[in-house]
Amino acid sequence: VTVIADGDGWDAKEVLEHFDLIIKPDYRAFIDIGAYLRSDTNKNTAIKIANYFKTKGSLAIKGVLYFNDEKNLLAWTKVSDPAFHEIINSADSKTVELVTGLKENELFTFYDQRHCTGTDIQQIPKAKALVWISASTVLRDLLQGVFRMRKFLISQVVHVVLPTKLEALMREKLGVAAGTVLDARHIIKFLELNTEASFKVEDKQVILQKIVNEVRNFGIEQILAGSVFRQYAPVFVRYLQELIVDSFLEPEVKKDMGPILRTYCAELLE
Repeated sequence: VTVIADGDGWDAKEVLEHFDLIIKPDYRAFIDIGAYLRSDTNKNTAIKIANYFKTKGSLAIKGVLYFNDEKNLLAWTKVSDPAFHEIINSADSKTVELVTGLKENELFTFYDQRHCTGTDIQQIPKAKALVWISASTVLRDLLQGVFRMRKFLISQVVHVVLPTKLEALMREKLGVAAGTVLDARHIIKFLELNTEASFKVEDKQVILQKIVNEVRNFGIEQILAGSVFRQYAPVFVRYLQELIVDSFLEPEVKKDMGPILRTYCAELLE
């Protein structure tokens, strides 16, 4: 786990410069689970990564893999010519090598948040990856992201990056003193807390949606049956689903849900 200073707007090149990847040649991937680079296109991020290796005079990395923004297909750019871009179509290792003319050990992969799940790009057996998480990342997202490294439990390694604000939040939530070095156990515990909180929000949403459905059906039957207002039923349904649910769903506030649900039902039936 490495803690780095918060930036005004994170940039792939900035992140890579926090690690001297030239003297750590096994780094082969950047996994953005926390979506820190969502404000930029994948293409621009790939260009910045390629320029980083080009500026550093890297002899090991010759190409950068990423997912094309428009077609959502695997693409690549050259470290020697970051203005060059080509669609690969398939993540199959043989196809990647055929199109790029490069071996696995000559490629660096950028996984944007969308492709932290379900993407299968083969990496060298001892590859290392930089992994970014956010304050809202849940354990499932972390596991999905790190297992882009298919040999993670065998020979591959992930290096988690924490901005200073996230480090402070993590220490506060877990009660970890400033002098204690954060490690994988702290990361997992923090994400477990996030997961538990997300389940509570989902439970409330399910309950409220059931109430909306019942009241909606009752209301439409009683109020709109045989009425000229029947034609406005879609508007009525949308009002209940979007306006009322938003008003009553307060996931950050710990409350006894009983009184809230009774009030909710009463107001829907008024």
